[in-house]
Amino acid sequence: PQDLAGPPRTKGFGWIARGYWVRDGELLALVTHFNAPGYEGPGLSLEAYRWDEAAGKWVAHGTVLDDSMNNFPPKKLPNGKWMMTRRDHERQVSVMIGGMDAFNSWEVRPLAAYDANAMPEEPYWYVLPDEKNIVGLIRDNGESKRLLRTFSTDSGQTWTPIVTTNFPDARSKFFALRTSRGYYAMVSNANPAKRDPFTLSISQDGLVYTRMFYLVGGRHVDYPHILEHDGHLLVAFSGAKQTMEVIKVSLDDVDRLMAE
Repeated sequence: PQDLAGPPRTKGFGWIARGYWVRDGELLALVTHFNAPGYEGPGLSLEAYRWDEAAGKWVAHGTVLDDSMNNFPPKKLPNGKWMMTRRDHERQVSVMIGGMDAFNSWEVRPLAAYDANAMPEEPYWYVLPDEKNIVGLIRDNGESKRLLRTFSTDSGQTWTPIVTTNFPDARSKFFALRTSRGYYAMVSNANPAKRDPFTLSISQDGLVYTRMFYLVGGRHVDYPHILEHDGHLLVAFSGAKQTMEVIKVSLDDVDRLMAE
């Protein structure tokens, strides 16, 4: 393991890892510098560190955007630009679009308001099968115990009003991707009562998840991430914030279960 950022730059602050971004052949590690213990408050920033192959270490690359904490690293939009979801120090939810001219060149577009009437957190997005329209799924920190949903038809510039879905959620982080088989896979805590168990949910169209399978449980599990590799889904997750674990799921097994 290599030290990435070193101690926080400001007393009372901390670091949160926010993922890797491969941009123009460079590997960037994104981290949020935040006013601990929560991320609310002045001083929030999203920072980048670059892997220096010759030196064999991470070096500071610069500030990606002030007053920002991304949820996941940037992904490519259908128009070729990068986009990632963002929260500011007042918990307001938006998207960052750009990253083409420079790693720190972004346009911020509103996604949802965080107030007494709505508490959207940890927004996520993916492109629908038409390779044009985008769906945004959002955790609700309120009392609905359901995921929230919104749409964009103009590459993230504008978003429809958020609605509450009937998909259950424990007010916990989730992750989804479109597999090479064409269907979408989402790992989440679908038990509204607690972060136990993890489930794998499948959607053919990216809108309606019609099948749900048990992955792991009987204990506190959260913070999932999915990679597809060699015909399998690799599901990384935290065990009660004490361990980092990985489950390997065969896509052939998923296909078989969906056919039953």
